[in-house]
Amino acid sequence: MHLLERSRRYAQLEEWCGEPPAQALPNLQFDPAGATWTSVASMADSMRRLFDLGSIPAATLQRTIEDSYGVKIFTETLEGDQAAACVRSSFGAAVLLNGADAPWRRNFSLAHEVFHLVTWDAVELAWDRAALARVTAHSVRTPLVPDSRRIRESVKILLDRQVIAC
Repeated sequence: MHLLERSRRYAQLEEWCGEPPAQALPNLQFDPAGATWTSVASMADSMRRLFDLGSIPAATLQRTIEDSYGVKIFTETLEGDQAAACVRSSFGAAVLLNGADAPWRRNFSLAHEVFHLVTWDAVELAWDRAALARVTAHSVRTPLVPDSRRIRESVKILLDRQVIAC
């Protein structure tokens, strides 16, 4: 079943069950033509704070967007080299992840698709520049990985406590 149709049906089921509506995903302003590595990194850092993802975003991203924003996450084995897809419409938003991918790859793909979801309207106006948006989404997932400063601090604590050794 197509992701859009599956998502609509799921949203209809939630409505029939009296599920309260989730808060809407942010709809961030973004110009793919004017994007720089610095602006994209800044946007990703803002997203991490906005979603309150903490220092290890991969550990909380899926739960946050499902529970707080009602994003439907579907996982199934996809054909070929497909990693993920997303859709945003009047029913809300949904992401389809490749269940055959390793967990780290699904986290990477989820961060990539979340970028598309939160810039949906801005990028929709520039679909002819979709390749640029894809490259930008590919780069935005990097700042959604753990904060390197926090990792260094954690490793230092573990070294000091002799939990790990070099």
